Amino acid sequence: MQREHGVYTSGDLSLKCHIGVSAGQLHSVHIGGVDGRWEYLVVGDPLRQLESAVDAGKAGDVVLSKEAHGLVKGTFVSDRLPCGDFLVTECTDELTPQPLTPLPLQPEIEPAVRRYLSRGVLAKLDAKQTHWLGELRRVTVVFVNLQGIKIETKFDPTPLDNALKAMQRVIFRYQGMIRQLLVDDKGTVLIAVFGVPPFSHSDDALRGARAALAILQDLYKLELLPAIGVTTGDVFCGAVGSEGRREYAMVGDVVNLSARLMKAASPTGVLCDHATYLLVGDHLIFQELPAITVKGKAKPQKIFRPHPHSSKRLSILSEKAIVGRKNEQMIIRSKFENFKAELEESQKRSISFHAGGLLLVEGPTGCGKTLLIGLIKSLCADDDLQFIHTSASFDENDTSYLPIRRLLLRAMQCETLDHVTRQQQVLSLVDAASTTWLELVALLNPVFGTSFEESRFLKKLEPQDREEA
Repeated sequence: MQREHGVYTSGDLSLKCHIGVSAGQLHSVHIGGVDGRWEYLVVGDPLRQLESAVDAGKAGDVVLSKEAHGLVKGTFVSDRLPCGDFLVTECTDELTPQPLTPLPLQPEIEPAVRRYLSRGVLAKLDAKQTHWLGELRRVTVVFVNLQGIKIETKFDPTPLDNALKAMQRVIFRYQGMIRQLLVDDKGTVLIAVFGVPPFSHSDDALRGARAALAILQDLYKLELLPAIGVTTGDVFCGAVGSEGRREYAMVGDVVNLSARLMKAASPTGVLCDHATYLLVGDHLIFQELPAITVKGKAKPQKIFRPHPHSSKRLSILSEKAIVGRKNEQMIIRSKFENFKAELEESQKRSISFHAGGLLLVEGPTGCGKTLLIGLIKSLCADDDLQFIHTSASFDENDTSYLPIRRLLLRAMQCETLDHVTRQQQVLSLVDAASTTWLELVALLNPVFGTSFEESRFLKKLEPQDREEA
């Protein structure tokens, strides 16, 4: 391989390779299964051996691990390296390569094979458009290094399976794709991509950054220490390989940079590049770190660490910034006038409770919701009315009552309180409204995110009676 393909030249570009060879027992495992998506992985001690064998070589070299050398030492002339591995200098017994027997693929195994292919590839296969896979796309790449999983002789795949399932749930929730899961000289690494078919969004950088933070927290719960790199940029997406064997891959500078940031994030944490920061900085809180020098880059690279659980409040613009949306503006103004009429009527009748109104603005990312909320804010300011707003994004739809919770907590001025103080505040408000409601206060747990213990009365209620309560 080194003799025939060691140097590849195309125009002014010249690529060289160095090769590491190891030997030993391997384990093949099938793990995952979330949403019917599986990963095939080969693990074992030979992959650990490659770490030193590959690092010991330079362009044009073939290096054998100690274990591999012990099996073939009569076939090659080699020099022992300081690390204990062996640099091959001459082959004394040439072997005639034997072609592999083609694997017969029967139609009945297709459903099983499809579980290992990405949804983007499946969509193209089903549409018979495999010749149109290649394209340039702007994507966000996430590299995750799993530290804490031991690949031993008696390999137990359960910890790795649990880790992959946790990452699959996060990545699929944000509509990303798992490009690859592999164990090599860099350790156990997962590569995820956001912005590839069949999903593409205007906020893929945000999805990638939030997915990285969610993966970080979920793997902490499994007592793993992930190091994660997140980058955004243009890459080539398409089939890489030959007709006999190929895969859907992303090739580009940002892929390499994501791997470098993953390494720089060690032992644990998330690092983002400057491009991701520029796209996501309005939504997450970042800490800018000193620039670092990475392999393949002439200049130091700016890096940023996103804060877990951080989210910037929606920035409300003034009504004057709106262009178009006349129909939506008319609806808002009409609703607001109706609300003012009801408020004036309640004041005339000396009704003691405070009147209010709720308006929901819903739409896809980038359609102008923030500007319409700015109109509502300005209308409230003109009439000296209290204005409270909140928002919920694509990744928060699995939390019940979340927008209502945020509105109520902001109205009660206890959004930033710790869990215990928040419970005390909710309890005092319920007690002030009616002492008989204290037995029902646990029903507010899903709304306020509290953890009140259910009373004996509540435990005896049937599901239908609980809904009515």
